[in-house]
Amino acid sequence: MARETGEALRAAADTVAVADAAGYLTAVAPPRAGRPTPDPRLLSATTGLRASSFWSGELQVWLQDAALLPGDTDRVAHPTAVLPGPGGVTRGMVAAWETVPDQGVGTIDLWTGLLLVGLAAAVGRLIPVGPARRLLLVLVFAGVGLAITDRVRSVARTERAVADVGLHRARRMLEATAAGRRLPESTVAAMTTGRNVLVVKDTLVRREVGVTRDSLGTWVLVTGARRQVWRLVAPPTPLDRTWGLLFFLGTLAMAGAGLAGALPPAASYFTTPPRTPTDA
Repeated sequence: MARETGEALRAAADTVAVADAAGYLTAVAPPRAGRPTPDPRLLSATTGLRASSFWSGELQVWLQDAALLPGDTDRVAHPTAVLPGPGGVTRGMVAAWETVPDQGVGTIDLWTGLLLVGLAAAVGRLIPVGPARRLLLVLVFAGVGLAITDRVRSVARTERAVADVGLHRARRMLEATAAGRRLPESTVAAMTTGRNVLVVKDTLVRREVGVTRDSLGTWVLVTGARRQVWRLVAPPTPLDRTWGLLFFLGTLAMAGAGLAGALPPAASYFTTPPRTPTDA
């Protein structure tokens, strides 16, 4: 489940990234009526974006039917966005994928957790009540708890990476575009897909390098020329159902290990059977 959630988060991040890239390329190399193809400004902007430090992952751009970058040219396999042209005519397309690195799912997978539950059953069935049994069951419970924690942390790492990569990319795109001009709201919106953009009136605010997480949410500050300052706030990730399901599965795994370790049912975990008094 953690792997599927991570893949879904990264796929959604690719969809946002390709929309941001289309907005950025349109702002840097806007279409002009009567310009012959290929457009050298679009080619230069595409090459610069792909080589920039703030772009992560893969990128491909088509002007009409001509791919501008070497490499993968499959339009179907990856998320795409349209490059608008003059008069509402489609100018080209942009594709982006693998924009957020795979954070992995930890070192302890589901099968290891199930193996630990089976080990608890073997301990309960084969090891008599006593110190050895108690120690082995404590180790098994610790392993199951570590497996559950590992899964939760892997989802949290991916959620954090998606927010951080997207905010850093959008900030650098805006700052590069707003270095010498004032940006209209439509251009800002095109490069900040799905994010809440707040205009900051206080021009003395300090721009932090990293992403800030506080009561306002997850956000970064963007500064541009002519006293342009924005706060980009990442949208909340709808993972309430995922966290609830992970908690349920974790509780179920711990309960399963506990019941398995109780075998045979008449024996208890950490106590010895009561001694029967002997007749003198």
